[in-house]
Amino acid sequence: MSRAYRSKAQWQALIDEFEQSGLSRKAFCEARGINPDYFSQRRRQLHQETESTGDLSPKNRTMTSMRFPLKWVKWRSRYEKTLQRRANHQGHQRA
Repeated sequence: MSRAYRSKAQWQALIDEFEQSGLSRKAFCEARGINPDYFSQRRRQLHQETESTGDLSPKNRTMTSMRFPLKWVKWRSRYEKTLQRRANHQGHQRA
């Protein structure tokens, strides 16, 4: 069997396809003739590269949904509450 060389974009496309497929890693890799351990290694490497560059565009993202650190969620929540309080306070002053 000849060895297939894949670019980062091709690996990312394979990873995206795997995440959308709902198949197990083993079943997905067997169907495509890929070593499951090597697939996991490439998936992990691409994920780490994406995290280190901060590039979360769809073509470079390995997760199907974005996840934020909890402290970001708490900050956003506090910020939105502050904006809501300000809007309510300004609305009462005008009345």
